[in-house]
Amino acid sequence: AAMASHGVLTRDVRDTAAFLDVLSASWPGDAFRLPPPRASFLAACDSPPPTLRVGVLTTPVIVDDAPVDQACLDAVAATATLLDRLGHRIEPAPVPFASDRWPSFEAIWAVLTLLHPVPEESEDLLVPLTRWLREKGRAVSGLDYARAAAGMQEATRLAARAWERFDVILSPTLARLPARVGELRDDGDPAADFLAQCKYTPWTSVWNLTGWPAISLPLHRAEAGGTSLPV
Repeated sequence: AAMASHGVLTRDVRDTAAFLDVLSASWPGDAFRLPPPRASFLAACDSPPPTLRVGVLTTPVIVDDAPVDQACLDAVAATATLLDRLGHRIEPAPVPFASDRWPSFEAIWAVLTLLHPVPEESEDLLVPLTRWLREKGRAVSGLDYARAAAGMQEATRLAARAWERFDVILSPTLARLPARVGELRDDGDPAADFLAQCKYTPWTSVWNLTGWPAISLPLHRAEAGGTSLPV
């Protein structure tokens, strides 16, 4: 349950496609393999896609009461309008599963922080949030972890059924404009720090859990404090 996959930061989609041609190659020992694409991802950039069924999701998923900046909603609306003009079918998408399913997956997040060995005498060099997660991970039993993994698979099936009629889901990446460095950090209360991060990204964890492909595109800009920020 790695809950993440490799990607790259690029200036445009064509560069992303070129890198994907390299990163998507199978490696000896891979537990799962997909059939290779009919052509390269880069070549696909020159072929207009067929009409896509686009599901629009702006309701937070993993934290029900996460506040959402209007700029993030405006970005989704503008993107949906653009896709509609390009001939794609736009429909509202339902929330894939209830937010009360999310806490069970924290067991996996916490255990994963223990995969990187840290000498006991160096634990105090970690930020409080990391120490807090590692401590939670040490308290997770084998049964707890197995139940969380099974719950992750069940959530994936729920999402697959809820979004079966869509080719792609369009949502905000963040629930608010980009935060300043350290703005979400709360060393005095790591649990509050973790919750603040969940509220900041109440959609992206769906893709961590399901393992489905995703991309974040800065298709909109908004003014904040005299600065133009990407959305």
